[in-house]
Amino acid sequence: MFAFIGYICGSFFAHGISEPPVAGKPVDPATYRAEYEELLKKSGKPFWPDLAWRDVIVATLLIIRSRSPHSLSDLRRWISQPDPSILAADPRPDWYLLWYFGLLALIPPRSKAMS
Repeated sequence: MFAFIGYICGSFFAHGISEPPVAGKPVDPATYRAEYEELLKKSGKPFWPDLAWRDVIVATLLIIRSRSPHSLSDLRRWISQPDPSILAADPRPDWYLLWYFGLLALIPPRSKAMS
């Protein structure tokens, strides 16, 4: 996974990110790079490193906000402690795990024993 992400990031740094395709304008691989450089000089900035810093700053601020003690105290306020006096508990799996619990129910009881 990390090798694939590294390959994608390396290709972005080496070749840049192309503009969106336009209907009726075919792309010629032999002249595309020169056309892209001309378009970049005429009407744009490269994403790396000029425009990527905006994403880096926003991501850093979001990480700092999510890790701050204030956000953790807000989370503790919404999570209540379990009440052991409630005896009518009926735990059920979420809808996307129903198939897995059904599959587990098919396992013979002798193979479920831990001892």
